Amino acid sequence: MGKAKVDLPARFAELAANHPSFSVVLEDGKTWVCPYCAKPAVADFKSPDFQKHALEHVLKKCPTASSLEAVPLRLDQMQHIVHLYSIRQKLTTESSWRLSLGNGKWLCPYCLESTGIEMVSKEGAKRSPDELMHDIHNHLSRCLPCVQNPARWHTVDEIRAKMRERKEQEEFARKVAEKMKTDPVFQLSDRYGHWICPFCEKPLASVDFFSEFAREHNAPYQAALHMQGGQCKYKGTLDPGKSLKAMQEVATKFMEEGAAAKKDEATTAGDTQYLSALRDEVSELRSHIEKNKEFQENLQRARKAQQKMLPSKPTSVPGFEVEVYFQASEEVSGDFYDFIPLPEGKLGVVIGDVAGHGIDAGIVMGMTKKAFSLRAQAGQDPVATTMKVNDDIAPELGKTTFVTAVYGILDPADESFTFVRCGHTFPVLCQPKADNAYEVLSDGVVLGSQHGDLFEKKTQAVKLNLAPGQSITLFTDGISEAMTETGEEFGKERIIEAVKRHKEADALGVLEGLIGSVQMFTQGHKQADDQTIIVIHSSN
Repeated sequence: MGKAKVDLPARFAELAANHPSFSVVLEDGKTWVCPYCAKPAVADFKSPDFQKHALEHVLKKCPTASSLEAVPLRLDQMQHIVHLYSIRQKLTTESSWRLSLGNGKWLCPYCLESTGIEMVSKEGAKRSPDELMHDIHNHLSRCLPCVQNPARWHTVDEIRAKMRERKEQEEFARKVAEKMKTDPVFQLSDRYGHWICPFCEKPLASVDFFSEFAREHNAPYQAALHMQGGQCKYKGTLDPGKSLKAMQEVATKFMEEGAAAKKDEATTAGDTQYLSALRDEVSELRSHIEKNKEFQENLQRARKAQQKMLPSKPTSVPGFEVEVYFQASEEVSGDFYDFIPLPEGKLGVVIGDVAGHGIDAGIVMGMTKKAFSLRAQAGQDPVATTMKVNDDIAPELGKTTFVTAVYGILDPADESFTFVRCGHTFPVLCQPKADNAYEVLSDGVVLGSQHGDLFEKKTQAVKLNLAPGQSITLFTDGISEAMTETGEEFGKERIIEAVKRHKEADALGVLEGLIGSVQMFTQGHKQADDQTIIVIHSSN
């Protein structure tokens, strides 16, 4: 008996009414995108003749539809494609999207940073929008200003003004660098390598003066930010009015304070001074912001400072791919992450969340991230490192403030990831060959809630041996608690499902798959919490 003839118009109408991928249009709100070949196919989605034209495309022009027998693309895939078309359209019509710096790299109209995206091919030809849009999409998915407000990019005139301002800042940093090279008053540091500001007469934890490389490349810029940030006693001239003798006495005081510690307590004394200097800085920042009438301007400055604290890309580890996604809900975030190079080619990975968000959470976040960076460099196991971080930050946490975190060590030698969880969301392990993904459960209390031996007893280390193709996904509760307009949360089950659905993908594929699932679920509803994801994938 022959196969029953399918009523194609009726079948298409059924799909159009029930499958969300059949209702996807470009940013113009009209142009329909085929859910099979992902190409713009019908000019007016709302036209009375839409179904006629769409069916004609599917049956006669689409190379993949197979008379409606093929499986249509998922909604998150369609949304990704629409974003690519949107980027292509802007590259074609918006002049501020076609700018590059003198090095030929694309200039992002959101963050105004040189992105590493080549505007010209190796053959010397100008790259087309189709060739550029994938690279630009990858950048924009991590560009904080774009993620926060994708409809607001800088115009050409605004970019020119910002570039002039940046040029002035760079010129000031060059002047500071020259002073650091030629004026002994600008060349003093404490015993831990922190530059001593001749205006404030105190060491700055943010200005590393320990190595020649840091003094030449990083210190002038960080010192310039300090002097122009409103917290320094700098008054517009690089002459602090201090004699070398007076500043040497200041430096000697800090040297003697550190040297007075007992030999077996030297590291603790150094760490205490390091964190003390950081506390002084963030305290001044909070005071300055609260008192200054131009609050938003200072909040923007705080956001930019925080962005510089978070690494733009993970450190490379042989045999592994590591990808990160970060989106702040407010100008200053409580989420944090870091990648810390360790001895023997290992990598320290930390992700955390400070209760609340905004300026106060951002300040605690900065201190916690600094503490992890300092403590991890000793190369101790995750439990010992986390115990020290807990002791460092506990005195600075109020009764209602706490920090959750996961800190782990990625070891390429034995292809393992060993971590501790401090009250944070459980990581999700994906095992493609077993067609399985699940939460890795472990004991652990939030940072600042317990101390000493009691904290250690409640903190459990877990070692995962990552076979080729396996991945571990770390995330903050801004992902699991992402909400729809009606208040429904995304939840851990959907996270596991999304990770499992992309089990064959690389780290970037798993990351984008989870982000897409969250965005599809929330449907553009504004989120109240920061969102951070780290994916570690074994590529051996």
